[in-house]
Amino acid sequence: MLKRTRSLFFAVIIMALAIAGCSSSDDDSAARSGTPGGPATPESEVAFEKLLSSQGLALVKKVEVSGDKGYLAAFSGKYSQGFNQAGEAVGPKPKHCLILTGKPYSMGYQAATLLPEEAYGMLTDFMLRVGLSQFARMGIKLPTEGAKALEIYALLYDMMADLAWMVEPQVPAYLRQEMQGFADGMQAAGYKDIDYERLLVMNQAIDGTFFFLGAVMGYVEETDANRDAIAKARETFRIILKLSGEKGEDARKFIEQRDIFLLPQFGCNEFVVSGAVTVGGETYHGRDFMFDSADVYQDATCLMVFLPEEGYPFATVAPPSFVGQSVGINSEGLSMGQDVCMVGVMGETPGLSSMLVLRDVLQNCNDLDTAVERVRNTTRGIPWIFFIADDETDEQYGSGVELETVTNQLEIIGPDALPFWQQLLYAGYIVRLRGLDTDDLTADGFIDRGAMVRSAHWIYPDAFKDGLPQLEPQDFIAYEDRYNRTTNFPDQIETDEDVLAAANHFIIPRLRMLHFEPIIYLAYGPGGALADSVWRYENMLAYIDEKRGQIGYFGSGDYPETGSAGWIIDFLNTQRDYPWFYRDKDKDGTLEKPVNCNVEGHHVIMNNTKRQLKGLFGYMQDPWVGVDLGNFADWYNTYKP
Repeated sequence: MLKRTRSLFFAVIIMALAIAGCSSSDDDSAARSGTPGGPATPESEVAFEKLLSSQGLALVKKVEVSGDKGYLAAFSGKYSQGFNQAGEAVGPKPKHCLILTGKPYSMGYQAATLLPEEAYGMLTDFMLRVGLSQFARMGIKLPTEGAKALEIYALLYDMMADLAWMVEPQVPAYLRQEMQGFADGMQAAGYKDIDYERLLVMNQAIDGTFFFLGAVMGYVEETDANRDAIAKARETFRIILKLSGEKGEDARKFIEQRDIFLLPQFGCNEFVVSGAVTVGGETYHGRDFMFDSADVYQDATCLMVFLPEEGYPFATVAPPSFVGQSVGINSEGLSMGQDVCMVGVMGETPGLSSMLVLRDVLQNCNDLDTAVERVRNTTRGIPWIFFIADDETDEQYGSGVELETVTNQLEIIGPDALPFWQQLLYAGYIVRLRGLDTDDLTADGFIDRGAMVRSAHWIYPDAFKDGLPQLEPQDFIAYEDRYNRTTNFPDQIETDEDVLAAANHFIIPRLRMLHFEPIIYLAYGPGGALADSVWRYENMLAYIDEKRGQIGYFGSGDYPETGSAGWIIDFLNTQRDYPWFYRDKDKDGTLEKPVNCNVEGHHVIMNNTKRQLKGLFGYMQDPWVGVDLGNFADWYNTYKP
């Protein structure tokens, strides 16, 4: 087992807190005199009450941690209710907003103590259910409750903990401090089984899961640094197979013998529109986080506003326990999301998780150039798509970029990562790539520190266009017929410099070829991932094209106005054109779930120009809620010491 040690830094932090002490309260008392931190004067509290009222929020509770105050508010008259995955009626429950201020440790402590029950559900039930349910997508049926489920989960958790500790030194210090604060806040709230490791595992779990599967599949190159972890991953998988009653012990053979969808159940849709496409030329970023709720996430999620002592304020939609984030917009008008995109090559470690990468960019970057560079320079082990938008138009990139990334721990130039026999098979494609190298946005056309940039300014190369007519987005079956094979190169459909969209497939041909690896092919070919991803990508663009020049932000009500950017990103809502997508994924004509089923993840629209965010989370017919981040940032900057 890998050695698990907290850094000396955390020992110092804990000692300092023991000396300084922490306090929490539900009244309006100010912070202790002379204590550094966030706004604490009576004047600031009055201004804050007015700010909340202007945002449609009412204060529920507040806590103070070493002079920094955190607030729990509820959207007045806005509630969440619907039917969960078990078919049970839930709600009405308040729609919450967390406002966290000050130092990293303080913000973590505030979040935990303001919504401890929701956080505990995420750190226990959610982690167990999601961890076990993903194996079903590989044809391995595991129990999700009872003694055997706990035994299997203990194996998985121990594996994920090893992988998390492997990369813990790479986690920025301020994020480690926030996780420690969160763990200590949970302890103070009475949840004694929650510690720093649990927060670390939660925030590295997605990338850790991919690395675990990559290790057992042979996608991770063995080195002195990871040899023990790879061996343990394979042994853990073997034991899980045995406990499940499945025959066989070799993971790759097990998967190759099944027609499966290898990817864990995550998917996403994103777009950015600006300029002549929108009303008034504003910039909007839409983000649909397609995420397994495990019947926990939808009831724990809230809107969050982070007002850090150092770095840029930002807003997000997430459950408490997510220190890393899946979406957000900062006070500089920069927004970001991330999308799953699997290939058959990984780094020697999981690297910093995609959610922590995203959080780090939001808090520290103010434009596309600095964001792209920060992603490239952060140690990453797992392939991802990072989608970034900005209120200001960049000369090179426009209003947004799709960063198509692989690990930056290895020197990868593209098809060289495929098995040699496939390089021979696809030699014709490789020759075509050589002619494109000088036309790409990178200096030499290759992959720059594990990333290539696709923006609306980038033009899809003629050499890889298939010449086939564009499909009708309403005809899902046509996409399955075309894309359920491995050698397709889906085009970039965007032809307008004010539009960019992404789903879960690489479009740049050099990276698209990495989907051809034999096992990944099972997901992107017969497994249907490519057809589904291209279908979602082209649907968004069809809506955008239809409403070009008329696209506003959201409208004035609780639900997105038809034709608005919020309406476009909400296209998979069960009340819209494709009710079968979440109510019956097999599309056999039977809609088994009610219309008001839970949202798998969340739908978010951001106005980069005005620093606003609105989100749908909880249940499909819930009202959307949102905040004006600029107003919160102004309050914090006015009153902080």
